[in-house]
Amino acid sequence: MKHLTPFLIIIMLIVNQQSIFANDLYSLTVRVVDKDTNRGIEGVEVFIEEARIAKTILTNKDGYCEFPKIFPVGKIVIRTGKKYGYIPRVISATISPRIEDNNIVIELERSNNLIFFGQVRDKKGSYINNATCILKVGSDTEIMSSDSLGFFKHEMAHDRPKSNIAEMEVSAANFKSVSNKQTIQPNQLLYEFNVILKKKINEKKLTRAV
Repeated sequence: MKHLTPFLIIIMLIVNQQSIFANDLYSLTVRVVDKDTNRGIEGVEVFIEEARIAKTILTNKDGYCEFPKIFPVGKIVIRTGKKYGYIPRVISATISPRIEDNNIVIELERSNNLIFFGQVRDKKGSYINNATCILKVGSDTEIMSSDSLGFFKHEMAHDRPKSNIAEMEVSAANFKSVSNKQTIQPNQLLYEFNVILKKKINEKKLTRAV
Protein backbone atom coordinates (compact mmCIF):
# COMPACT_ATOMS: atom_id res chain seq x y z
CA MET A 1 0.00 0.00 0.00
CA LYS A 2 2.89 2.40 0.67
CA HIS A 3 3.70 2.42 -3.07
CA LEU A 4 0.21 3.59 -4.06
CA THR A 5 -0.13 7.18 -5.21
CA PRO A 6 -2.72 9.46 -3.54
CA PHE A 7 -4.75 9.37 -6.78
CA LEU A 8 -5.03 5.56 -6.73
CA ILE A 9 -5.96 5.57 -3.06
CA ILE A 10 -8.82 8.00 -3.77
CA ILE A 11 -10.06 5.82 -6.65
CA MET A 12 -10.00 2.72 -4.42
CA LEU A 13 -11.98 4.53 -1.72
CA ILE A 14 -14.62 5.67 -4.23
CA VAL A 15 -15.00 2.15 -5.68
CA ASN A 16 -15.25 0.67 -2.20
CA GLN A 17 -17.90 3.22 -1.21
CA GLN A 18 -19.94 2.50 -4.33
CA SER A 19 -19.86 -1.23 -3.64
CA ILE A 20 -21.15 -0.59 -0.12
CA PHE A 21 -24.03 1.56 -1.43
CA ALA A 22 -24.88 -1.08 -4.04
CA ASN A 23 -25.71 -3.56 -1.24
CA ASP A 24 -27.79 -1.11 0.81
CA LEU A 25 -31.52 -0.48 0.39
CA TYR A 26 -33.18 2.89 0.80
CA SER A 27 -36.68 4.26 1.43
CA LEU A 28 -38.52 6.79 -0.72
CA THR A 29 -41.09 9.50 0.00
CA VAL A 30 -43.37 10.64 -2.84
CA ARG A 31 -45.78 13.56 -2.69
CA VAL A 32 -48.38 14.14 -5.41
CA VAL A 33 -49.65 17.71 -5.66
CA ASP A 34 -51.97 19.83 -7.77
CA LYS A 35 -49.77 21.80 -10.18
CA ASP A 36 -51.78 25.01 -9.77
CA THR A 37 -52.41 25.02 -6.02
CA ASN A 38 -49.47 22.90 -4.80
CA ARG A 39 -51.92 21.11 -2.49
CA GLY A 40 -51.51 17.39 -1.89
CA ILE A 41 -53.87 15.08 -3.78
CA GLU A 42 -55.37 12.21 -1.79
CA GLY A 43 -56.03 8.74 -3.17
CA VAL A 44 -53.58 8.72 -6.08
CA GLU A 45 -52.00 5.36 -6.89
CA VAL A 46 -48.21 5.69 -7.04
CA PHE A 47 -46.67 2.72 -8.84
CA ILE A 48 -42.99 1.80 -9.09
CA GLU A 49 -41.88 -1.15 -11.16
CA GLU A 50 -38.24 -2.09 -11.49
CA ALA A 51 -36.34 -5.32 -12.12
CA ARG A 52 -36.67 -6.46 -8.50
CA ILE A 53 -39.57 -4.31 -7.33
CA ALA A 54 -43.26 -3.89 -8.13
CA LYS A 55 -45.20 -1.90 -5.57
CA THR A 56 -48.24 0.39 -5.51
CA ILE A 57 -49.15 2.75 -2.63
CA LEU A 58 -52.02 5.25 -2.28
CA THR A 59 -51.32 8.84 -1.28
CA ASN A 60 -52.76 10.06 2.04
CA LYS A 61 -54.88 13.17 2.67
CA ASP A 62 -51.77 15.38 2.29
CA GLY A 63 -50.66 13.71 -0.94
CA TYR A 64 -47.82 11.70 0.63
CA CYS A 65 -46.93 8.04 0.35
CA GLU A 66 -43.96 6.26 1.90
CA PHE A 67 -42.10 3.38 0.31
CA PRO A 68 -40.01 1.24 2.70
CA LYS A 69 -36.32 0.36 2.37
CA ILE A 70 -36.60 -1.70 -0.81
CA PHE A 71 -34.64 0.40 -3.32
CA PRO A 72 -30.96 0.05 -4.23
CA VAL A 73 -29.12 3.14 -5.44
CA GLY A 74 -29.96 3.86 -9.08
CA LYS A 75 -32.66 4.89 -11.52
CA ILE A 76 -36.35 4.15 -11.00
CA VAL A 77 -39.55 4.97 -12.90
CA ILE A 78 -42.59 6.30 -11.04
CA ARG A 79 -46.10 6.22 -12.51
CA THR A 80 -49.28 7.76 -11.13
CA GLY A 81 -52.54 5.89 -11.59
CA LYS A 82 -56.00 7.11 -12.52
CA LYS A 83 -57.34 10.08 -10.54
CA TYR A 84 -60.53 11.75 -11.76
CA GLY A 85 -59.84 15.22 -13.10
CA TYR A 86 -56.06 14.84 -13.35
CA ILE A 87 -53.66 13.85 -16.13
CA PRO A 88 -51.51 10.80 -15.18
CA ARG A 89 -47.72 11.10 -15.36
CA VAL A 90 -44.66 8.89 -15.71
CA ILE A 91 -41.31 10.23 -14.49
CA SER A 92 -37.80 8.94 -13.88
CA ALA A 93 -35.98 9.51 -10.59
CA THR A 94 -32.77 8.46 -8.87
CA ILE A 95 -32.44 6.70 -5.52
CA SER A 96 -29.57 8.33 -3.65
CA PRO A 97 -27.48 7.13 -0.70
CA ARG A 98 -28.30 10.53 0.81
CA ILE A 99 -31.63 9.86 2.53
CA GLU A 100 -32.65 13.53 2.41
CA ASP A 101 -32.49 13.41 -1.42
CA ASN A 102 -35.07 10.61 -1.66
CA ASN A 103 -38.08 12.90 -1.58
CA ILE A 104 -39.92 13.21 -4.90
CA VAL A 105 -42.70 15.69 -5.70
CA ILE A 106 -44.95 14.92 -8.67
CA GLU A 107 -47.16 17.71 -10.03
CA LEU A 108 -50.40 16.70 -11.73
CA GLU A 109 -52.33 18.97 -14.08
CA ARG A 110 -56.10 19.27 -13.86
CA SER A 111 -58.19 18.38 -16.90
CA ASN A 112 -61.90 17.95 -17.56
CA ASN A 113 -61.24 16.43 -20.99
CA LEU A 114 -61.20 12.80 -21.98
CA ILE A 115 -57.65 11.50 -21.56
CA PHE A 116 -56.28 8.52 -23.46
CA PHE A 117 -52.91 7.35 -22.18
CA GLY A 118 -50.62 4.38 -21.57
CA GLN A 119 -47.15 2.89 -21.79
CA VAL A 120 -45.52 0.78 -24.49
CA ARG A 121 -43.10 -2.01 -23.57
CA ASP A 122 -41.58 -5.14 -25.02
CA LYS A 123 -41.99 -8.64 -23.54
CA LYS A 124 -38.96 -8.10 -21.28
CA GLY A 125 -40.54 -5.00 -19.77
CA SER A 126 -38.25 -2.49 -21.49
CA TYR A 127 -39.86 0.81 -22.50
CA ILE A 128 -40.25 1.40 -26.25
CA ASN A 129 -39.43 4.93 -27.34
CA ASN A 130 -40.98 6.57 -30.40
CA ALA A 131 -43.71 3.97 -30.88
CA THR A 132 -46.54 5.22 -33.11
CA CYS A 133 -49.85 5.35 -31.23
CA ILE A 134 -52.94 5.96 -33.36
CA LEU A 135 -56.17 6.82 -31.56
CA LYS A 136 -59.41 6.37 -33.49
CA VAL A 137 -62.75 7.60 -32.12
CA GLY A 138 -65.40 7.52 -34.83
CA SER A 139 -64.12 9.60 -37.73
CA ASP A 140 -61.48 11.34 -35.57
CA THR A 141 -57.90 10.11 -35.75
CA GLU A 142 -55.04 11.34 -33.58
CA ILE A 143 -51.42 10.22 -33.94
CA MET A 144 -48.92 10.47 -31.08
CA SER A 145 -45.52 8.98 -30.18
CA SER A 146 -44.33 7.35 -26.97
CA ASP A 147 -41.54 9.11 -25.06
CA SER A 148 -38.33 7.66 -23.60
CA LEU A 149 -40.35 5.96 -20.83
CA GLY A 150 -42.82 4.49 -23.32
CA PHE A 151 -45.53 6.93 -22.17
CA PHE A 152 -48.11 8.57 -24.42
CA LYS A 153 -51.26 10.63 -23.82
CA HIS A 154 -53.89 12.61 -25.69
CA GLU A 155 -56.72 14.88 -24.51
CA MET A 156 -60.05 15.13 -26.28
CA ALA A 157 -62.96 17.44 -25.53
CA HIS A 158 -66.17 15.83 -24.23
CA ASP A 159 -68.28 16.98 -27.16
CA ARG A 160 -65.81 15.80 -29.79
CA PRO A 161 -66.22 11.98 -29.89
CA LYS A 162 -68.65 10.87 -32.60
CA SER A 163 -68.52 7.28 -31.38
CA ASN A 164 -68.60 5.48 -28.03
CA ILE A 165 -65.69 3.25 -29.04
CA ALA A 166 -62.04 4.32 -28.69
CA GLU A 167 -59.45 2.22 -30.52
CA MET A 168 -55.71 2.52 -29.95
CA GLU A 169 -53.33 0.97 -32.48
CA VAL A 170 -49.68 0.84 -31.43
CA SER A 171 -46.73 -0.05 -33.66
CA ALA A 172 -42.94 0.25 -33.59
CA ALA A 173 -40.05 -0.74 -35.85
CA ASN A 174 -39.33 -4.49 -35.73
CA PHE A 175 -42.43 -5.14 -33.58
CA LYS A 176 -45.87 -6.52 -34.37
CA SER A 177 -48.61 -3.91 -34.08
CA VAL A 178 -51.31 -4.23 -31.42
CA SER A 179 -54.83 -2.81 -31.37
CA ASN A 180 -57.07 -2.42 -28.30
CA LYS A 181 -60.58 -1.02 -27.89
CA GLN A 182 -62.43 0.57 -24.99
CA THR A 183 -65.98 1.83 -24.60
CA ILE A 184 -66.33 5.53 -23.75
CA GLN A 185 -68.54 5.84 -20.66
CA PRO A 186 -70.62 8.94 -19.75
CA ASN A 187 -68.91 9.58 -16.39
CA GLN A 188 -65.41 8.37 -17.19
CA LEU A 189 -62.53 10.66 -18.17
CA LEU A 190 -59.48 8.36 -18.11
CA TYR A 191 -58.82 5.54 -20.58
CA GLU A 192 -55.62 3.57 -20.10
CA PHE A 193 -54.00 1.57 -22.90
CA ASN A 194 -50.90 -0.25 -21.64
CA VAL A 195 -49.37 -2.23 -24.50
CA ILE A 196 -46.80 -5.00 -24.77
CA LEU A 197 -45.33 -5.42 -28.25
CA LYS A 198 -43.82 -8.66 -29.53
CA LYS A 199 -40.82 -8.79 -31.84
CA LYS A 200 -41.47 -9.62 -35.48
CA ILE A 201 -40.20 -12.98 -36.68
CA ASN A 202 -37.45 -12.69 -39.27
CA GLU A 203 -39.00 -14.51 -42.23
CA LYS A 204 -35.72 -14.62 -44.16
CA LYS A 205 -33.99 -16.51 -41.35
CA LEU A 206 -36.91 -18.94 -41.14
CA THR A 207 -36.73 -19.59 -44.89
CA ARG A 208 -33.01 -20.34 -44.70
CA ALA A 209 -33.53 -22.63 -41.71
CA VAL A 210 -36.14 -24.63 -43.62
